[in-house]
Amino acid sequence: GEPFAVPANIALTLNAKADNVIYDKVEYKNVQGTLALKNETVSMNDVKMEALGGTIALNGSYSTRDSKKKPAISLGYDLKGLDVQKTFYAFNTVQKLMPIGQFIAGSLTSNLTMKGRLGEEMMPDLGTLTGEGALFLIDGFLSKFKPLEKMASTLNIESLQAISLKDIKTQFEFANGKVLIKKPFTVKIKDIEMEIG
Repeated sequence: GEPFAVPANIALTLNAKADNVIYDKVEYKNVQGTLALKNETVSMNDVKMEALGGTIALNGSYSTRDSKKKPAISLGYDLKGLDVQKTFYAFNTVQKLMPIGQFIAGSLTSNLTMKGRLGEEMMPDLGTLTGEGALFLIDGFLSKFKPLEKMASTLNIESLQAISLKDIKTQFEFANGKVLIKKPFTVKIKDIEMEIG
């Protein structure tokens, strides 16, 4: 469908607080923050909530001032202790940008700043996204990942079937519709060191 056009003739500021909000099958608790509407732009300021096993802090905007067909978006988030699997299945964007998430069990802490545009069906146009962030896997396992299973069976190394991702920290950026790891990180399995990039 067509993107929602922010009205040009309305200016308002809304300070909101809710104990419980259910949106798109995800339950958010202790939601609070400010929503402002001005100059055909909706802004979220200091929005905080508890969800998906952790806490979420958000700032961002959605604007149809420059284009009604491809709204401009900006997003900044600070996530602490979110369950990787729940987060992956809760958000389509995470599924597109981080498909390996479906094979990771554990909890993550992450921050991000990003700008871009929405395309059809109000989904982010991946080619327009620019930004950067950091991802910290406090604890986790990568398993049921076919390339890894194949490598484990070919090399006859059973410990490759489930890799511990404890205390992994990496920085990433968006460019040309892809997520790029800025600094490769090392994972050690017994005597084997793997550099992931």
